[in-house]
Amino acid sequence: MNVKVLQNADHSSSVPKITLPFQQQYIREINCKHKPRLELNLSSKSISSTKTPRSSLLNHSSTPKVDIFKTINQKPTLKIFPFKSLIKPISIKPIDRTEILKFPISSIEILTLCPEVEDWVKTELENYTEVHYFSKVSKYKPKDFDDDKGDYKIVFGDDIHYRYEILDILGKGSFGQVIKVQDHLRKKPIALKIIKSRQRYTEQARIEIELLKLFRNIDVENKYNIVHLEDDFVFRGHVMITFELLGLNLYELLKRNSFRGLSVGLVKRFSYNVLQSLALLAKNYVIHCDLKPENVLLSDTNLMSVKLIDFGSSCYINQRVYTYIQSRFYRAPEVVLGIPYTSAIDIWSFGCILVELYTGIPIFPAKNEKELINFIVEVLGMPPVSLIIQGTRSQIFFSDPSEKVNLLESNLKKAPGSRTIRSILKGADENFIQMIEGCIQWEPKCRITAINALKSPWFIENVETASKTTTRRCKISIEDITKHTPQLQKFIAGRANTMK
Repeated sequence: MNVKVLQNADHSSSVPKITLPFQQQYIREINCKHKPRLELNLSSKSISSTKTPRSSLLNHSSTPKVDIFKTINQKPTLKIFPFKSLIKPISIKPIDRTEILKFPISSIEILTLCPEVEDWVKTELENYTEVHYFSKVSKYKPKDFDDDKGDYKIVFGDDIHYRYEILDILGKGSFGQVIKVQDHLRKKPIALKIIKSRQRYTEQARIEIELLKLFRNIDVENKYNIVHLEDDFVFRGHVMITFELLGLNLYELLKRNSFRGLSVGLVKRFSYNVLQSLALLAKNYVIHCDLKPENVLLSDTNLMSVKLIDFGSSCYINQRVYTYIQSRFYRAPEVVLGIPYTSAIDIWSFGCILVELYTGIPIFPAKNEKELINFIVEVLGMPPVSLIIQGTRSQIFFSDPSEKVNLLESNLKKAPGSRTIRSILKGADENFIQMIEGCIQWEPKCRITAINALKSPWFIENVETASKTTTRRCKISIEDITKHTPQLQKFIAGRANTMK
């Protein structure tokens, strides 16, 4: 029996097979049929130089390597991109037990359902018999609720007084912050004022709460356009006051109108509302002390009416607390000169606001108090000598009253009294001009009172005034906000410094 070793045609490892003589011819024929015939037209020279490829028998891998194939660099015809799955991974949110709480709930039930809360929270919850909102979003440390300025650290979604949910920040000031919250007891959004944890601001907040409670008791039907106090409490060392939620303030309204001024009809409506508030304040011997467009807000229920807010600087006439009051653009001259002030300073500010609502820009946009006095002199002329003598700070702005009264280091661009109110208002209604002239006077006792201003002929509707309201065609448009003149852009940039 003949034994031969057959190799696979694909150069795989040799495997011994036993074949019979009559089978050898059959296998040879089969191989010839399946193997393709390679015909090469080579010259004798090329045939003599051609070497038979040798297989690497030393390589013991399953597939023998051939030297001739090593020199072939096969390039893929298609690029293979990594496969990107369209299925997004699902992040499993840990279960927050506060989401399954049903409010109102007792503090004992919360501690039972949420035993992992911090110890200081447990101690705080013991003071509450009923909880209307509870959140775990805050990451406070014990007694670490304030920043370095004494402001309360605001965390959106956190709870205040275990009843109010923090939604947004409405404004900030020297007193603290005003935020928008959701009242989970009454099921409505409201405004919440958080006073700084400083003794000075805490004492003033007590005065503000006292005044607001007084107005709430007097104005039961809410006719005098003063912001409505809802509640006050102390939480984590801060005095907090809640109010009804109002709309835009008048400065933002002017801004949306590209500082072109409002229509006479709107100015008349808003000024009448503010005068009603000032009349109530004067009747109860209260001075607002910070009347400005930012503190007059549109009513949320009636956009054609406004309400007076922010009594943080207010006081009774016989209990004046501060001498440095009012924002600079609206600061009365007696405050600048150091003369004891009365309710007349609110009337001065009111007159300045009227001019700004009508023209779109402040009448006295001063960078400092010296420039403010200069602007006032340009409009009203030189002040009476008797007024200068009363002021404890008059020597900063004026020379010795015994001599001829002159401004010290005067920077007047115009002569005293050359820039009159009538020229500023540019042909406005005569009754309107008289109203403002009655508000902006050097002598506080010469200014019109709020009660008398409400009786002004300007508020009496007739054919003549109705026709004049159509001459001012200042439609409020958000698209016009960016269309400012360079002077107005300069004014807007320096607006933040006017509150100092």
